[in-house]
Amino acid sequence: MEFNHRTENGDYNLSFLNESNGTRRYFGLIAILKNLIEKKQVLFIDELDNSLHPDLVSFFLTMFLFNSNGSQLFVSTHDYSLLEKDFMRPDMIWFCEKNKDGSSEYYQALDCGIHKNNNFLRCYQAGKFGAIPDLGSPVINMESGV
Repeated sequence: MEFNHRTENGDYNLSFLNESNGTRRYFGLIAILKNLIEKKQVLFIDELDNSLHPDLVSFFLTMFLFNSNGSQLFVSTHDYSLLEKDFMRPDMIWFCEKNKDGSSEYYQALDCGIHKNNNFLRCYQAGKFGAIPDLGSPVINMESGV
């Protein structure tokens, strides 16, 4: 399979294997979207945003919401810009918090007591939902090896 690219210097073809990871991933997701639209089904996608520009993630989810009829899509993502999207309702957003013992706790944005008119991205960045990694210090101590 080849993709045709149009530029100001003319057209050229590029094989599927020579396309970027993001292009190949998005092309695969569009095939999945077609199946979700054609028949009712439930699908889980881990790290939907892997190799994709945030605008493509948002566009893919928008296409799903506008075109599917009865299918359900469960995705995990690190793309917190989705918290600002109009199509994301509080009941659609779940967070994962890693506990000190290594286990994970999942909870809905609804459970955090944030009013639906608040900016969920700002609330997340302010730590009101938790689920933010503990990064520690950016300073590397070369003497201690840490």
